[in-house]
Amino acid sequence: MKLVKLSLAAVVAAGSFSFANAVALDEAIQNVDLSGMLRYRYDTKRYESGNKYNTAHKYKAQLKFGADIADNFKATALFQYENADKSFGNDAYLNDKETFAVRDAYLTYTNFDTSFMFGRMEIGSIWTDDLLGTGLKIVNNSIENVTLAAYAFDNYNNDEDLSSVLFVKDENGKKYATSKNLYGIAAIANFDPVAAQLWVSNMASWGTFYAVDFNVALGDKDDFAYNIHAQYAGNSLKKDRKESLSAANGNFYAVEAGFDAFGLDFNVGYAGYGKKDKDTINSVEDSGQLINYGEIVMDGYQGDKGKKDFVFGTIGYTFEDVRFGVDIISGTNKVEGAEKEKLFEVKPQLSYKYSDKLNFSAFYAYGTSKQADDKTTDKLIRFQAKYTF
Repeated sequence: MKLVKLSLAAVVAAGSFSFANAVALDEAIQNVDLSGMLRYRYDTKRYESGNKYNTAHKYKAQLKFGADIADNFKATALFQYENADKSFGNDAYLNDKETFAVRDAYLTYTNFDTSFMFGRMEIGSIWTDDLLGTGLKIVNNSIENVTLAAYAFDNYNNDEDLSSVLFVKDENGKKYATSKNLYGIAAIANFDPVAAQLWVSNMASWGTFYAVDFNVALGDKDDFAYNIHAQYAGNSLKKDRKESLSAANGNFYAVEAGFDAFGLDFNVGYAGYGKKDKDTINSVEDSGQLINYGEIVMDGYQGDKGKKDFVFGTIGYTFEDVRFGVDIISGTNKVEGAEKEKLFEVKPQLSYKYSDKLNFSAFYAYGTSKQADDKTTDKLIRFQAKYTF
């Protein structure tokens, strides 16, 4: 990976100090792609189960630059600003210390329908959401409607959504990931109306992860369309890991089906995972790309004890650029030696598409957990404005 960093640094150095090779600005920017997003969120959280209350203004901005630097070579950098200002009582403060940082930095070489990407980038697997890693990714599109990929990463960023099982604390209490190397392959096919994905990964010193995703979508949403979506994600952990963590192999399975007709959309499904007496890992970071609804009760994909079963449904109606919808989730969590925990969540939501680039949305998530005579209630309210370009 050092070679990539040196290459990117050399590009900057050449532009800064090699005046003899300098080019006019209008010539240089012809080969630069610019994209990104600006996002504002206002979150109010009340987690009775964790005795937490948090209200904050959250800001996030991303600027992505891609530049052709030589035949078949492209350099990409993504600059990100992320900040949160607390806005409740004595905890309220304005954080003006954060600055833009380089989030992604990688070099791409493309030839014969194959791209080789070196550097820091999103891992982009079915088990991760926006987790970053430093490594190599190879993507091939030589077969029509089929994408083949291979990847190898030797570190991750300390994302707060990274599985707690993969974290340990040093003597200063600082967390760091205990496993660094991740290798994998993937095959993604899209033969309309059928799409399928196959993923296999090996996490050094942890075990092998595998997943399949199958989706069928038929019809036209302006008239009548329906879809069926199924997923399975499993893993085989190494024996010493299972013994030291009292963990078991993970098995996640989910299916959902729905339709979209004349502005009305409806979806129902089921998801199950976990063991009554063991911790299991079903995703590496956040809920990954696994089927997930609501904001509160369908948690624990990253590593938790308990056999969890959920049924869920969502219904919504879109009129022109405004959509109103409601998610409803009902589930149970069974832990050996304890009373069965009953889980419920309802999440009404509203969104307005002002333009292709500017969207406004809001939701109220209300979740409850009941175990014997004990009941806790968690709430999350969010307003969001997002501009993409």
